[in-house]
Formats: sequence, structure tokens, C-alpha cells
Amino acid sequence: MTPFTLPISLDGQLFQASELKVGPVRRAMVGLAELQKGGDTPEKGVQLLDLMAETVALSLRPRHPDMTTEKVQDLTTKTELATVFRQVLTFSGAKEASPGEAQAQVE
Repeated sequence: MTPFTLPISLDGQLFQASELKVGPVRRAMVGLAELQKGGDTPEKGVQLLDLMAETVALSLRPRHPDMTTEKVQDLTTKTELATVFRQVLTFSGAKEASPGEAQAQVE
């Protein structure tokens, strides 16, 4: 049985994201919650971008083994990254993955 994949577009290129296991989803949700505490700082914005890109890269690696966090960052704008991050977490079963909240942290 072939696992379901989520088609996502990065910089006009179509990729197939796989469902994440519970561990990476949990780490992403905990990391997002931690970054949303307190005030906004440039350091938190960078950490958030890294968290989102790492999560997206993890979901892409089963079908695209050469995908790295840096490559995801190179292929996306902040808005696209926040949107794809939410899509990957939602596809993987997370209940609350708001790109609006993530985007506000980055700005």
C-alpha cells in the first residue's frame, strides 16, 4: 500500500510531502508554542524560520532525499514557508498550525 502524499509547490516546483510521524509533529508544535511566548525578537524570527523549514524538509525527504532545511529556505518566501508548514502539520494530524501566527512571529 502506497502512503498518501501531499503535493506542495515550492518556487513553482511540485514536490510530494509525506505524513510526519508523531515525534516531529510534537517537536514542531512545542517549538512553535515556545517561540510564541514573550515578545518578538529577531532571534525568535530566525528560530521560527528554521523550525518551519526543518519540518517541511523532514516531510519531503522520503520522496526527495536531497531536500535540506537550507534548500527549503532557498525555495520559499516567508509567507510560502508559513503556508506550507501549516499544510504539512495539518496533513500530519496536528490540530493547530496557524500560518498567520507563524508569519506574525517572523515579521
